[in-house]
Amino acid sequence: LWFPALPVALAPTIEQLGAIAHRAARHTQAELVAKLDAVKVPSGPTLVADCERERTRVEAASARELLECMGALDERCFALEVLHRACDGARRTRAVKTPVMLDAPTHSDLELMFWLGCVEVALGGAIGVPSVLWDVSAARVLVILGMPEANALHCLWGANVQYQRLWPTTTASSESRRRARERLPAPCVALLEDPALLPARAVIDGIAAIA
Repeated sequence: LWFPALPVALAPTIEQLGAIAHRAARHTQAELVAKLDAVKVPSGPTLVADCERERTRVEAASARELLECMGALDERCFALEVLHRACDGARRTRAVKTPVMLDAPTHSDLELMFWLGCVEVALGGAIGVPSVLWDVSAARVLVILGMPEANALHCLWGANVQYQRLWPTTTASSESRRRARERLPAPCVALLEDPALLPARAVIDGIAAIA
């Protein structure tokens, strides 16, 4: 089961549960139980097939188009260097109870799965499956490299929240972006600069190579 596709494959179920939760105060307990029983949950084989279909879609997508969503070269380098550094720390410490939260702009389900695919290979299975909080309306995702803390939702919804384990993947500092580019291996920078006609899988493999 390819975890980066789970938020997309389970989206209809999550939307149904969200609608029930939003109106929960209006219903009796019996009505809520009936509504929950009516939620359509995909079977195991269906979920596996859906995840594989989404995996094929994102891996075959244009790397150029996905990278352009991150901005110019130095902005791409900063985002993926932060991702690599956070996942490297998680691999070494396996400290799932004090996790780093990666904070990334994410405008589509394709961007989300691409980002999570990079996280998956950078972690190398060291902490199992990370937690994901995606605010679709705000085009923002938090990827929690371990067990979610009580303040995770505050970090997602709060404006300009400052927290030492909340690691933004964007910055206004051109110097920080330049240093991030210098820390990445030259082949990785070259791939981020000009992926040509390569699919997104090539970038994911490039992240795996430096993990």
